[in-house]
Amino acid sequence: MSQVNTELGYSASATISLNDAQVRALAGVASGAISMSNLYGKAKPTLTLTGTYTRGTVGTNSYVWWSGSGTFYTPNTFVGSILVVGGGGGAGTDVGAAGGGGAPNAQTLTFYGGSTYTATCGGSGGGAGGTSSCTGTGVSMSAAGGGGGNNWSSGVGGASGNGYAGGSRVGTGDYYTGGGGGAGGAGGNTSTSGPRGGSGGVGYYWPPLGVYVGGGGGGAASNGVAFAGAGGAGGGGAGGNGRNGPTAGAAGAAGYGGGGGGDCSYRGNPGGGRGGTGGILLVGFFK
Repeated sequence: MSQVNTELGYSASATISLNDAQVRALAGVASGAISMSNLYGKAKPTLTLTGTYTRGTVGTNSYVWWSGSGTFYTPNTFVGSILVVGGGGGAGTDVGAAGGGGAPNAQTLTFYGGSTYTATCGGSGGGAGGTSSCTGTGVSMSAAGGGGGNNWSSGVGGASGNGYAGGSRVGTGDYYTGGGGGAGGAGGNTSTSGPRGGSGGVGYYWPPLGVYVGGGGGGAASNGVAFAGAGGAGGGGAGGNGRNGPTAGAAGAAGYGGGGGGDCSYRGNPGGGRGGTGGILLVGFFK
């Protein structure tokens, strides 16, 4: 089993069995009878990566998460789960409402050996967020960016890239704004209790990594930061929080496509938060 150990990244003398999850994944035999013959000629693809990314492991699989555009090359064919999320929209100016989260596009696809794939992360939005994409042999995916928040005259948060509406100003004055729509739900309206800015809409939940992306930004409130709308769950604060001037609204997190938080300052000084860049998330049996 020393060669199997080496292929899996273990020391050659490590103790493993044919029933280990990693061994079964390499053999392509999820359950039932398994023998050494199932392992002959099997190789765990080694990806060659460029761009801005983080990588790690989840269960028997590995993952790569791009927050800046790049590429990956695979020498062997493998099946992977991929999520493309558009860039988050930025908050509006002059007592601006929050931006919407980027749209998600999740698929399970075959990535072919000897191919290079391009991962493009949509830009962070001062207005609308940019489109993200992944292209290459047998793969053509894209995800729209979130909408930018409106200014004080309407106070309506930007819609998410996949169409969840931003929140509205309801029963409060001009210096309160709605939350941005999230990739998994609409943004919240302002509330007379406080009063408060609208909360950002919840992001899209992706089971392969157990994360939320594309959270909407939180709306602004003129009576203090404590009354600003919270950013929608988008992973690590992806949706920015609203802020009371002269503090700017928080930006959405890079790679999550979160919407920027609203801001109560006048004439854009210091202004609302920018949306977070889009992301490309890939999970599969590779190294």
